[in-house]
Amino acid sequence: MLTSIERRLVTAHAAAFFGVLLVFSLVIYQYFSASLYAQERSHLTELADSIISSIDIDASGEPDTIDSALPESASQSLNRTRLQWFDKSGELSSEKGYLTVNVPFVRDDGFVEQKTPHALLLTRAAVSDNRLLGYVRVALPLDKVDEAQTQLLLGLLAGGLAAAALSVLGIAWLVRQSMRPIEEHVNKMRQFTADASHEFKTPLMVIKTNTAVALKYPDGMRDQDREKFSMISDACQQMDRLSEDLLTLARRDDGSKPDMAALTDLGGVIEERLKPWREQPSFGNLKLTVEKDDDLLVRGDPDDMRKIFGNLIDNAFQYTPGGGEVHVSLKSELGQAVVTISDTGIGIDPDNHERVFDRFWRSDAARSRRQAGNGLGLSIARAMVESYGGKISLASELGRGAQFTVRLPLANTRSPSHSHARAASIDANRFDQTDEGAIAASDTTQANGEG
Repeated sequence: MLTSIERRLVTAHAAAFFGVLLVFSLVIYQYFSASLYAQERSHLTELADSIISSIDIDASGEPDTIDSALPESASQSLNRTRLQWFDKSGELSSEKGYLTVNVPFVRDDGFVEQKTPHALLLTRAAVSDNRLLGYVRVALPLDKVDEAQTQLLLGLLAGGLAAAALSVLGIAWLVRQSMRPIEEHVNKMRQFTADASHEFKTPLMVIKTNTAVALKYPDGMRDQDREKFSMISDACQQMDRLSEDLLTLARRDDGSKPDMAALTDLGGVIEERLKPWREQPSFGNLKLTVEKDDDLLVRGDPDDMRKIFGNLIDNAFQYTPGGGEVHVSLKSELGQAVVTISDTGIGIDPDNHERVFDRFWRSDAARSRRQAGNGLGLSIARAMVESYGGKISLASELGRGAQFTVRLPLANTRSPSHSHARAASIDANRFDQTDEGAIAASDTTQANGEG
């Protein structure tokens, strides 16, 4: 079974091969067609010259016409032609042959192609002793040329199709063989990432535990030592988040399917991820507006949904300066839940729109504003969204904010487990009724602080 990368490689190689094959076939067709027409022109010229050379001058000084040159007993191939004699004034005086000619007479020497019936015509002036005797026009049918062209075209088409089919199989086999060592290397790297991230947890836990104990009982500890332990604790938390993120990506990379049985209320997830920012005491004058439809259920692990929208919401707040605005919209559209998270923050250069989803990539502006991030949040968000059959897109300009849009398929049915799914999706947050009432009463909230 070919992977998506292998399919793209096969398609690209096959398209290149088909292009070369098409050009080759056109060159062959044009070359043989030109050769066939050249042969007919040569035959027509020889015929016209032989007729002119056979013309005699009678006793009255008039030329003997082609009546005597083409008797009724002439060969069948010659009878299929058309031989015409025109006098000096251009009037038709005699003709032989059964080919129908409907092209007007032109005195100029040259070849003329007749469409119906398909034929090639040549007009030549008959001159004797520098005296114009008249004009000979010879016409040859091109039905045999057309037949040869048709057979050539059918042969090229059949051969091209056979070559194309065999080439696709050959290209697919070659691509598969060439990708196999790369896949093995990538799988080893994925396994190393997963194993290393897992092994980090034990020493990190030891460091975190001892640091927490030291900070909990600071008696006799110097202030500078307490500061160092705090820095160690922060670094351990950052390393712990990094190992968790790497494990998450490793699980997505190994092709394992997410849990599609659980139902998650996206509205509850959004509110859960917004609540910590609403409660920030140092939030400043950020304006938060929320517009959402109720009871939008998707099939997916609630924890995955928290990570997806937690990353997007955190980025919106952290990269928006004081006085800016964050807007969150959740609605239903054509069987999909559409979540839009926009801000008026630092924005992203359009040239970097795809790179923001690369692992460990962060813009220079983002690095200058926040050093705690590891550059994996958007990579995880896209991997999770796509694993659930959704899409994530970005619209942004540098200095003018950013807008991320997530589209996820809505659940087909709303079962009685709806309330249970909603409770599961927001259990970790445990909104109190007062907060929920305030949120329902107004979809515009002034948030405090800057991320």
